[in-house]
Amino acid sequence: MKQLKNSNYLQAANKADKDFWFEVLEKAVVEPPIQTISLWAENNRFLSSKVTARQGMFSWDNAPYWKEPCDCFSPSSPIREVAIMKGTQVGCTTSIYENIIGYNIGIKATSTLFVTADKQLLKDFKKIKIDQLVDDSNLRHLIKSDTGASSTSRKTGDTISLLEYDNGKQGFIRFCGSHNKNDFQSIMFQQALIDEIDSFSENVQGDGDICALIDQRTSTYKDKAKIGYMSRPSLKHNSIILQKYLNGDQRKWFVPCPHCGKEQVLVFYAKDGGEYKDSKAVTNKDGEICKPYGIVFDSEQCKRGNYSSVAYRCQHCGDEFDDSFQYEMNRKGTWIPTTKSRFPNYRSYHFSGISVKSWKIVVRQFLEAGRDPNKLQVFYNSVLGEPFEDTTVGVDPTIVHNKIKSYANNILTDDVLFLVAAADIQHNRIECEIKAYGDRLRSWGIDHRIFLGDTANENDPCWQELASVIDEVWVKPNGKKLYVERLGVDSGDQTQLVYQFCEKFGGKDGYIIPLKGFESSIKTRDKFKLAQIKGLGINLLEIYVDLYKNQLSRYLNQEWREDENYPDGYMDFAGTYTEEYIRQLTTEKKVKERTAGGLTRIKWQQFGRNEAFDLNVYCLALAELTIWLVSMDELDLEQADQKAVFEYLKEQA
Repeated sequence: MKQLKNSNYLQAANKADKDFWFEVLEKAVVEPPIQTISLWAENNRFLSSKVTARQGMFSWDNAPYWKEPCDCFSPSSPIREVAIMKGTQVGCTTSIYENIIGYNIGIKATSTLFVTADKQLLKDFKKIKIDQLVDDSNLRHLIKSDTGASSTSRKTGDTISLLEYDNGKQGFIRFCGSHNKNDFQSIMFQQALIDEIDSFSENVQGDGDICALIDQRTSTYKDKAKIGYMSRPSLKHNSIILQKYLNGDQRKWFVPCPHCGKEQVLVFYAKDGGEYKDSKAVTNKDGEICKPYGIVFDSEQCKRGNYSSVAYRCQHCGDEFDDSFQYEMNRKGTWIPTTKSRFPNYRSYHFSGISVKSWKIVVRQFLEAGRDPNKLQVFYNSVLGEPFEDTTVGVDPTIVHNKIKSYANNILTDDVLFLVAAADIQHNRIECEIKAYGDRLRSWGIDHRIFLGDTANENDPCWQELASVIDEVWVKPNGKKLYVERLGVDSGDQTQLVYQFCEKFGGKDGYIIPLKGFESSIKTRDKFKLAQIKGLGINLLEIYVDLYKNQLSRYLNQEWREDENYPDGYMDFAGTYTEEYIRQLTTEKKVKERTAGGLTRIKWQQFGRNEAFDLNVYCLALAELTIWLVSMDELDLEQADQKAVFEYLKEQA
């Protein structure tokens, strides 16, 4: 009896214990932590051969430097804003923005705005990158469609500008171009992913700073909102991504030297400042003893095609190594902030292509850029991920004076390969510039003509005088005959009359073509484009004049180098060119002004008559149009190839 009582007691006690512990466990159980974006990517994202040469599951071993900035967008991270200033083709968009989008669809439903500058790039990104991501990572079933839509029909929640999904919670991604303010109105977003921000226009249809507009669209979510700024930089004075980078803690990617193990940021080249022993110091060409570090190479050997000298010299130990160590160095790399952020929960990163690109290719691109600021800007922006400082102010009149030579006007040398002409229309005259071009855009001003008359009257003789330029024959010393390839007529004044003139005398072949200048704030990948004129059988040559003014000013400021080949674009003028012409050629200067967004903008401003400067801008654009046409029509190429065209023309000369 006693034993039974004990048994019942034990059973009751055990039941009480179980209830107690179940109650404890129920209170202890919490929702599992939401996984980070980086973990989701490694567990769920597959990269097919359509988007990468490394087919297989996504691995951070291939891009360890992007793991930290990617996880700043995880819900568990307190970071609200991330700015990434980087070079091109370094895997940033693939590793960060695409993973964020995949994570949102698969795990964390939210409202996301993706903005980029170029319409076509936006379409390509959505159609190629995101649609492929959805298919490869088994996310297609989460994309919304209308009730009753078949499994094979197009998902109506998946368009070129919108992706709607349901993973238990509903979310969407709006894909927008930076050019239209309507894309940012009415809808609030928890996330904003801004791509290639330095290619954006300075304002959106007059509404000001696009970053401020986007920030307003996330304000409802306060501390839960996240904004990403990602771009290669542009010019230092107006780079938006540079300003965003400077707002943050300016993190840099430090990697260990494979010899001494000390961490450092890889740089292209520093002429001095190495911390290694004096015995490893070098004497430069100026006889100075210094301790360089970064990528070192023998430029003369490299110019001959031998890149065996290319290596990286460690800042700390002075030992050299090649880029085969990049993979292991990056695996051990770390992001280190170099200052304190100006704003709370704000991080910024700079990443140079030197950490991932072939150093031999980097050196080749640098040597190919030479002294050309245009090419150097591409090198700084795209390879180093650094802004480029434009130091050009204007054209030096003294240097231009030295370009007036003793040769007579309308005389050609055997080096001339083709001719172009440009016309500027004033109310009482037409000014016409005729220029000859040779290899590497070497040019000669062979004549500047003024046709007086009433340009508002289509029957005035001045128009016939201009038309006759296209029929003139120039003969080189070797007997080769040349004609003006293209005559461009500025349509800013007497627009309709200019159109009629070009159609009447230029015909369907377009030997005479109207042109119009636009400021470079209208973003374009090209410096010019041809646009069909509605109702007429001719094209309009649209010229982005600021880009050509920069190029022309560099050419005009170049001095002759006796000890080597002439510089690309070197210019001479016939002895008949006047002092007034030189004054007009040098009247435009670069000035600084503040934009609505608070940035500094450098623009060209004239300080007097500038017909000569404009005419040379037009001629330079017409020369590049000629190169483009020969590339397409004569050489059957898909894009302009200046070197191939000049080789072809030299064979015909």
